[in-house]
Amino acid sequence: MKRCFTALLLLLTAAGAHALDPAVQKAPRQTAVIPAQSTPDVLQKLNQELIDLFQTSRQYSVSIQGWALPSSRTSLVLTRPMPLVGSGFLIPGGYVVTAAEVVEGIPNPYIVLFDGRHIKADAINYSTSANIAVLHVPFVSPDSGLIWSRQRSLQTGSLALAMGVAGGFPASPSLGMIASQERNASSLDNRYHYRHLIQFQGTVAAGSSGSPLLNINGHVIGMIIGASSWMSHGPSMPFPPPPHHHDFHNDFFPMPFNSTVLALPASTLQPKVEALIKGVRKLPAGGWIGIFLSRKSRRPMVKTVFLDAAAGKAGMRPGDIILSINQQPTPFWYDFIHAASQTIAGQTLHLEVMRGKKTLQLTLQITAFPSSKKAFLSMKRISLPDTPH
Repeated sequence: MKRCFTALLLLLTAAGAHALDPAVQKAPRQTAVIPAQSTPDVLQKLNQELIDLFQTSRQYSVSIQGWALPSSRTSLVLTRPMPLVGSGFLIPGGYVVTAAEVVEGIPNPYIVLFDGRHIKADAINYSTSANIAVLHVPFVSPDSGLIWSRQRSLQTGSLALAMGVAGGFPASPSLGMIASQERNASSLDNRYHYRHLIQFQGTVAAGSSGSPLLNINGHVIGMIIGASSWMSHGPSMPFPPPPHHHDFHNDFFPMPFNSTVLALPASTLQPKVEALIKGVRKLPAGGWIGIFLSRKSRRPMVKTVFLDAAAGKAGMRPGDIILSINQQPTPFWYDFIHAASQTIAGQTLHLEVMRGKKTLQLTLQITAFPSSKKAFLSMKRISLPDTPH
């Protein structure tokens, strides 16, 4: 990889010098064309190595989804539940590593794997001060995952690859360079203070917090936790440093803008991840009401009912509009999603639904989500006629 990259730089340098030569500029245009046989092999080899690196590493990149509660995050002022998405990566043992800020305040975080499976994490542990979290994911091979790099000192200028959610698109790669590994930073809300961060020069977007930073061998050299504090509309106005923390000379902003990226190094990340794994605590089994909602209505209108789930056993039918859960009004679909995301197996829910012009009271005994994809697909369901399969 390094030989290919050096050859690419020499090629570009030679091409630039060729174009600036006065003799070349005066010559007919066709004589300045670079010969076709210059370096296609070098470029093709470099391109193939990057493709192989992406194909190998993206299968261990995951996205983390959930609904943040109105009172859950100190850095956000929420008046209603807000869908959140962040990045993470699998390591051997069936664990996902991400930033603590990604999962804080999400009652039931779901892991979306590369193959499209949505799996609820069954155990979690995180350190708010270190901004590191680990989640255990069932139904994942304990032997699969990214490997920690043994490099404790990175060479400035070396290639690195970030792999995570970018603007809502999972497994999005970003190729760049290591600019430094001795950056100090504080978050704008003054919650996090870091030393010896990796500075990665590469483009990332919202949702990249928790993404792995990989070397050319596909090994984890760090985890992205923020970006430097340049305003999105131009680099002329850096955010001011927080008061009383003059030794942290640069602020970072948690990912809404593309900019210089900061990452926790593996030398800091790996031992803290291993300590967090030892203290993971079981999450209560998430409850499953057993319905799909209509995408054509702003109100929580039932589109599909699973007959053997809580909703089907309670008599709910497609077309019902859910007015409230446990006397909590649900005027919009996201109000229902918020309430439903907090249910756990074994809980009793009292729903008020409207069926035509009638108002009905239903009592649901909530069960856990089916334990396997096969069990889920085999469940009987009824739907409105236009529901796609």
